[in-house]
Amino acid sequence: MDEKFLNKQYTYINTLLQQKRLKDAISELESTFWEAPKDELNNIKMPYQYMLQYMLEGAQDPQRYTLYNKLVKDTLEYTDKVFCKELDKVSSNTYHRKRREESDKINSSTYLGLLKTLEGFKDELAVGDLINDEEKLNTVLARHEKALSDLFLKAWLSDTWSVADKEEASSFLESNLLIESDLSLFISAVTLASIQYFDAKKVSWLIDAYNKQSIFASPRALVGLVMIIHLQNERLSYYPELNAKISFLLEDPKVENLINSIYLQLLQAQETEKIDKRMREEIIPGMIKNASSLKDLKFGFEEGEDELNDHNPDWANSFENSEADKMMKEMANLQMEGADIYMSSFSMLKGYPFFYSIQNWFYPFEKNHSSVYNEFGGKDYKGSIVDLILNSGMFCNSDKYSLCFTFLHFPKMQRDLMLSQLTEQQMGGLEDEQKSMHLKELSKKPQIISNQYIHDLYRFYKLYRDHRDFKSIFSETLKFQELPQFNFLKKNSTYLFQIADFFLKNEHYDRAIEIYEVLKETNDFSFDLFQKKGYCHQKLKQYDQAITAYIKADMIKADNIWTNSHLAICYRATEQYDKALYYYQAVEKVQPENLSTLFYIGMCYTSMEQYDKALQYFFKMDFIKNNNKKAWRAIGWCSFISGKGKQAQRYYQKILNNKPLAIDYLNAGHVEWALGNLKKTVECYKQAIKGYGSKNEFIQFIEKDKPSLIKQGIPEADIPLLIDLLD
Repeated sequence: MDEKFLNKQYTYINTLLQQKRLKDAISELESTFWEAPKDELNNIKMPYQYMLQYMLEGAQDPQRYTLYNKLVKDTLEYTDKVFCKELDKVSSNTYHRKRREESDKINSSTYLGLLKTLEGFKDELAVGDLINDEEKLNTVLARHEKALSDLFLKAWLSDTWSVADKEEASSFLESNLLIESDLSLFISAVTLASIQYFDAKKVSWLIDAYNKQSIFASPRALVGLVMIIHLQNERLSYYPELNAKISFLLEDPKVENLINSIYLQLLQAQETEKIDKRMREEIIPGMIKNASSLKDLKFGFEEGEDELNDHNPDWANSFENSEADKMMKEMANLQMEGADIYMSSFSMLKGYPFFYSIQNWFYPFEKNHSSVYNEFGGKDYKGSIVDLILNSGMFCNSDKYSLCFTFLHFPKMQRDLMLSQLTEQQMGGLEDEQKSMHLKELSKKPQIISNQYIHDLYRFYKLYRDHRDFKSIFSETLKFQELPQFNFLKKNSTYLFQIADFFLKNEHYDRAIEIYEVLKETNDFSFDLFQKKGYCHQKLKQYDQAITAYIKADMIKADNIWTNSHLAICYRATEQYDKALYYYQAVEKVQPENLSTLFYIGMCYTSMEQYDKALQYFFKMDFIKNNNKKAWRAIGWCSFISGKGKQAQRYYQKILNNKPLAIDYLNAGHVEWALGNLKKTVECYKQAIKGYGSKNEFIQFIEKDKPSLIKQGIPEADIPLLIDLLD
């Protein structure tokens, strides 16, 4: 059997089991592995046949559904086991290839034996340091790292744990001699293993690892548990005892709060590529200028620049108080919003030999690692800025290793200069002892540790040379609030608002609306909810829904300027100019000299063909602000379409004398044509063609303006003739 067939069959059988088609799944297993021993499968098949027979005979069996779920669970576990062993023989996937290559190492070592080696590391290292024996030190470091590698591979590549395996693994949680970094690596290996093939005992062990309450290991265990709950949620439903253990864990409000933070951090990590793209692809001012010159600037019933980024200022507090922004403030110059701003900087620094070994992507930064010990092992940089950086929450562990390896390639003088510059740019003067201690303390906060670990995971799933062989949570659509284990998110409006605000802030308006709908189900009919929901609908151009939401917000808190202005925008977008005018004028009462409001009131009057009233507002704009080209354009166009040709001519002449755009030459040409000045018309139109860059684009605008030209007395038959005159 080849790899493609096995993967296809594995997926198909799992789908059958998810659909509760147990009999069909058993038949597929029998036909796929017809040569394999049938004892284990018969232990599932026979009880199921008896159960069905009893049901047919009408027997009452209160344990029927419990037995059925157990049989499905046993079939799932059997399916994992038999397919894993077959794939080990033929698959090129990293997991199965490693199981082939490392089988002797996995089977020859024991968890207790590895624990004993790891527990002796601190004392052996201290002795080596004391006698200053470099050879002995290197031997100690090599033995420690070999044990770590063996432990990682054994845990990651192991079959499902037996009761004895779990007991041995639990010894790691009870040890007082094991350093926390080694336990953290073990946690990552167990997490990877449980994502690859579900193992209830490993998941249970991760809960125990969290309950150990280690500063660095516990948040890592919870991140792993959260990932498994999302990726293996279908499987969890067959393990009531494990679900009960998870429920008990979630009775602690601190755990709920940290899971909510982890959820937001995972969502924020998914924004990394977008942030990278923005950093790499800056839009040059010339492109913006060229793009803006192509717009129809007569009135532009599309949203104006002042409407494109128009979050309610009153929402600032809710954004600033999000988990990500709290970390921004606490971490001073970390300059992140949960998304990973350092990914692009460090992605090119993952080619060091250190990153060839998979376990090194998950090992917390340790200056006692052999790759850095000789340079950073408590010697040269003790108490220095590099020590501050590497012990802070500024960089994730993977990037700290990259930073070290990069420093080691520079001469000492250049290295010191580089560190000095890094200090000024990134640390903002945090080098004094008090701030240094503060930053180190912050680095021990669970939310900071989980965020660092998530960045480590993101790098592994994106940059490890065989990363495509791993199922990544960062490629998933995350909806933790819909998972039964995380039902507490749905019941807590504070959590829901944080999630919704994240989606709103990052322009995932459809997903934000989903959360606002859930908030409505909690009877949270707050003013903010309807304002933000309306804003999301507006950005999706769902104007009717936006209007409905804004009106509800207005009913809760009347005469809010922001609500009124956005109701006006939505009514204007749906060409309900009389209603738009009503809300713009409500804003005008409070802000009588707001130029944007005056402009849009004029637009509404123009669209309603009440040109004299429109001109009053455009003239008011011109009076309030000198040299207001936006007002001049509005006066010029409104004068033109209302038959005030001489007035239009005066204002377009002012515009043409002040850095005109292509559209200005076009409109000035219209005015001259209506006044009978054909030579001036041709002259203006030729300048417009130069501005647009092509005659075809110019003709498109002429076609669009044809009704206005005809209305001003220009014969329709003359339009193509004049276009030919331009050649």
